[in-house]
Amino acid sequence: MTGAPSIRSVDELLQQLASADVPGRIEAAEGLAAHAGDTRVIPALRAALHDSEDTVVTEAVVSTLLGFGSTEAADALMDSMLNDDDETAEHVSLLLAWARQD
Repeated sequence: MTGAPSIRSVDELLQQLASADVPGRIEAAEGLAAHAGDTRVIPALRAALHDSEDTVVTEAVVSTLLGFGSTEAADALMDSMLNDDDETAEHVSLLLAWARQD
């Protein structure tokens, strides 16, 4: 049994991340982990944090940003905690606290 083909290009992943399809957004966030060097990736992940109404998408985005380990990724997470709605900011904060315990 074969599933749908994996999305590979950054352009396709960015498009999928911006879609309304929750499983696709999760796949895109995870797939973008391999493209940390592309200057469009962190801003797109930041926008996904801001726009996400689904906690599993938020979790995938936070995980990818944490994996980058860069100042720009940390800034995106901090910006979310300071400027997003209370629910998103709290969720990001909790995910960061849990990640720190690992």
